[in-house]
Amino acid sequence: MRIPRSTQSGMTALLQNHSARINGEVRKLEIQAITGLKVNKPSDGPTETAAALRLQGLVGDQEVFQRNAVQATSLLAVADDALGQVSNIFKRAREIAIQGGSEQFNAGDRESLATEVSVLREQLTALSNTRLGDRYIFSGTDYNTEAFDSSGTYGGSTDTPETRISQNQWADVGFDGSDVFQGDVDAFALLEDLEDALNNNDPETVRGQIGDLESGAQQAIDWREVAGHTYKTVDDAAATAESLGAVLLTELGELVNADPAETYTRLAELRQNYQAAMQVGATTASGTLFALMR
Repeated sequence: MRIPRSTQSGMTALLQNHSARINGEVRKLEIQAITGLKVNKPSDGPTETAAALRLQGLVGDQEVFQRNAVQATSLLAVADDALGQVSNIFKRAREIAIQGGSEQFNAGDRESLATEVSVLREQLTALSNTRLGDRYIFSGTDYNTEAFDSSGTYGGSTDTPETRISQNQWADVGFDGSDVFQGDVDAFALLEDLEDALNNNDPETVRGQIGDLESGAQQAIDWREVAGHTYKTVDDAAATAESLGAVLLTELGELVNADPAETYTRLAELRQNYQAAMQVGATTASGTLFALMR
């Protein structure tokens, strides 16, 4: 029985389309085997591509939050150390005031103590201009500007710089030096007044400054606690960003990474199917040619 040409053509077209589809899947799996990815271009899976892009964005956010947190903890650690030294300066200044206020000390003794206070003032100025790299920590948002000059005049900003450490969380990464050093008490003025009283051989005035010097030490301690609390908050945020980033990367991997064993097994199956389709196609083409020749 002769097979109608229309039927033969339809069968041939069907086999060609089937072979082409299998060949396309083979090529797709070959690319997956090479790259290790299930999605190598948007057409491989529009839904998966959209989800992968969203996850990639979230992973990128966590990386930014981590970098910001690392920089913030570095700044806060330096600030903590500086403020600890400032509190020590005022503890020593208080000791000097107790000594200088004693009636057992004479003018020469107080003059020597005044020289030490002068050194403490220089140290205080240096600490107020503490930097991390080129960034002045106590200059507010003007962190490229020196915070205080030698006279104790503030040259920074009263605004505090911030950095983002999570989706809904920001942290201070600097300080308004006028609050830190001239808030409740003016740290520079306290040491200057103590130095003047010692040079003037005025033990009564020196004794009267002891309480203010204690306040100077406490002011530094209070700000050190602020820095420490912020450090803890930032450090926790960094750990959260790291953990969340790892979870998101796992989800992204599960979405786009191809399973090697599954990929190669499926690839072998499709190659066999493709060869079988090609053989059927060759047989059909031969039968068609024979039918046409009759």
